[in-house]
Amino acid sequence: MTIDNIIENYSVFLSDLRDKNRISSEQFLHLQNRGLTVIRPEEKFGLENLGKFFPEIVIGASPEYIKKMKVPYQASSFIAAKLSKKDDSYVYKIPRMKNGGILMLTGGKRNFGDNLFAALHRIIIGYKAIIVSADNMIINRKHILNWNFFGKHIEKQYPKIYQDLSIMHEKYSDKKNLSYVIVARSENTFRRLRIHEHYQKNEIEIMNSSNNINTIFITNHEGYRYANKIIKESDQIRYIDTGDNFDILNGMKTLRKEHSIDMILNDGGRIMSNGFRQDGILCEERVTLEPEISKEAYERIIKNNKKIYSQCILGKKGLGIDKSEIKGGILISSTNIGNEKANVYVYPLEDKVIM
Repeated sequence: MTIDNIIENYSVFLSDLRDKNRISSEQFLHLQNRGLTVIRPEEKFGLENLGKFFPEIVIGASPEYIKKMKVPYQASSFIAAKLSKKDDSYVYKIPRMKNGGILMLTGGKRNFGDNLFAALHRIIIGYKAIIVSADNMIINRKHILNWNFFGKHIEKQYPKIYQDLSIMHEKYSDKKNLSYVIVARSENTFRRLRIHEHYQKNEIEIMNSSNNINTIFITNHEGYRYANKIIKESDQIRYIDTGDNFDILNGMKTLRKEHSIDMILNDGGRIMSNGFRQDGILCEERVTLEPEISKEAYERIIKNNKKIYSQCILGKKGLGIDKSEIKGGILISSTNIGNEKANVYVYPLEDKVIM
């Protein structure tokens, strides 16, 4: 099947959703005009080994559409595991576990499919910038969660795949420093997380100047005035001051206009990605679905009350516009990697907000 055939089939699929009244005529036109980007690693870059696992990699908008947007094209990255054989809910975190107990979702190990998919997100979407919450930055302050963080987990067992990822990264890298965009809403955020203290002790790896990573804080005016006293603006540290009231939409517009960031990977956790989705600027979700959580993880979840249980759920079969897993989303690509699924879901957006 050619790339043109894939795009044509997508158009037919959207028409079917419209005809079944699952999307409006306006949403149909939006998604139709938005288009797709389809990347074939073997055909485009000669990456035969990577191409065996990902014959096509799909992004939910065309390059032409992304160029016209006034905010960065934003995609999230998640892993979720099926709650049980009898329950089609997908869990993305375990209550009261460090880092959400992610390893418990995969039986205590890092699965090949998720590491490969996560590395690819960072190569094709996050090669210019990754956006995280200030809380997330502090939690992961000892790590740089770039493509190589995930790639290293498969290098020993799959050296040829790792080599292909390295080549693909070189192809996508624009030779400029990676930017980490940190959402720190106010002075209180900096104080609560003791960001200055961690910075002065050189404990935040992405802000270590030797790593050549740019840091851009999006904050309000009081946050900027407070933070800039110690974490001074420099070639590698920038601030986007959204005014007296924190305004993430204007912050993202500034990020696009003044920092030339047209694509960004949201790696800031579910609360932050839900916030962007409610603001109408989260374009897609890239999710690895694991077959079933561990018995220990299952017991931890079902022993909690219903409120906590619901907070652990990323999606459930049937919630999507097309009856897929993500509420309000449409599944546009699904790749089987063993018993894992690498899925891409798009959200219909309002062009008046993002264009």
